[in-house]
Amino acid sequence: MTPSDDLEQIPNIDPFSGDWQGNGTDSAGNEFAFVAKVGHLGDNKYRVLILDKLDTLRKPIHIMDGVLENNQFPHNADEGLYEGGGTLSEDTFEGYYKGPIDGTYRMWRIKQEACDTAPDKECSDCKAERGLGQ
Repeated sequence: MTPSDDLEQIPNIDPFSGDWQGNGTDSAGNEFAFVAKVGHLGDNKYRVLILDKLDTLRKPIHIMDGVLENNQFPHNADEGLYEGGGTLSEDTFEGYYKGPIDGTYRMWRIKQEACDTAPDKECSDCKAERGLGQ
């Protein structure tokens, strides 16, 4: 087996799924920040949950559904109240939305670093990153 054979056996890493953080500006000039959980629904379909923080039991602020093709993600949100789209480029996503209020936003992938804290504990940095305080 050659090194190139090994590479062919490595599974494709999903380009969009995961945890993201972002910010944007609406058409009234209001700036906002958010986090997002992107889940792959099969085929090229994705659901994006827009949240105020990653670990929350609150309902999502917005729910976006769309299809990712050729790094383009046209989507609708909140059961058709908003329509939008965007472009995925490695670990960033730039998008827009139109509806009762329009806007633009940018998201970047949250890089998870390994924590050496015991599995049954959680370090203060991990808690802070998840919005749980210190």
